[in-house]
Amino acid sequence: MHLVLDRRRSRAARLQLARHIAQYSGSLSPDALVEEGLDPAEFQMVQRVVLDEGLDAGARAVTAGMMTLGVWGGPDDVLDQIATLVDHGVEHISFGPPMGPDLNEALRVFGSKVFPEARRAFAT
Repeated sequence: MHLVLDRRRSRAARLQLARHIAQYSGSLSPDALVEEGLDPAEFQMVQRVVLDEGLDAGARAVTAGMMTLGVWGGPDDVLDQIATLVDHGVEHISFGPPMGPDLNEALRVFGSKVFPEARRAFAT
């Protein structure tokens, strides 16, 4: 699970995750995408945009559905998205890069707010 954490819920956070999704759009398993309720054709389209027009254009082509491959936003947004994952039966979440427009701030907020609240709320 990719995490982009930005207290301001900025466009920069969304763009950073969208760029990451666009960059790897051509290497994701179509079967895995279908299993997650995503349309492989959308990822193929984004890959074509990346190859033809560049990564920034590809990031702009990433749809809201595609953004579900990661968790992004402010701390409360991230906690809400974690809750949704837990509600759908997820028992383990590993967060990986990118972490946010300001890595140090993202790690500080994750460690001081997101992780402790998620642990308290979802620990079994």
